[in-house]
Amino acid sequence: MELYFAFFYCDSQDVSKQGLYGLLSSILWQLCTQSSYCYDILCAEYSAHRFGTQKPRCQDLKRCLVEVITHREHDPIYIIVDALDECPSGLSSECQHIMELLRDLCQLASSNLRICITSRQERDIQMTIGPFVHHSLSLHSEAGQEQDIVVYIRSVMQNSTEFQRWREREKNLVTDTLCQKEGGRRIWCYTSPAQVIPNHGY
Repeated sequence: MELYFAFFYCDSQDVSKQGLYGLLSSILWQLCTQSSYCYDILCAEYSAHRFGTQKPRCQDLKRCLVEVITHREHDPIYIIVDALDECPSGLSSECQHIMELLRDLCQLASSNLRICITSRQERDIQMTIGPFVHHSLSLHSEAGQEQDIVVYIRSVMQNSTEFQRWREREKNLVTDTLCQKEGGRRIWCYTSPAQVIPNHGY
């Protein structure tokens, strides 16, 4: 048995890392470097699109990913999507397209698939992802999470000359504000139906 792993970070500063096409391309490329079967699938797709002169559609890339997942049914495939809330939201948004993909992958009910999604607790994400996950965890309610943020912010202020002239009151204000902005992040986990983890809700 082999293990396959793919990670995608939704970067609010990079348009190419905010959409479905970027996510599918990145995940397939990562799996391609780990699996000869995935490599063969991508090579066939590359040839079908005139050896790169034509851009494949998201539907084409999704079909390739589904084929890889269903073929490697005995080998665990881990897909992590970090900071989903950083994608533009809305009914026809890239975030919605990514959520629909994740929902469709969960509905495959493949015994080898594990999906982990992190995001702030946006309502549209909760409504779409919530019914399909087996475990949900709020990081903000975990002991020590907020303290870790405070320690990190304090460390940055202490080691940066830019903050040396700041008064303690100003440093406290910045720390409190940043902690509030970082609050509310949640992790959703999907595993195969054969290895269900109780859903603690959101």
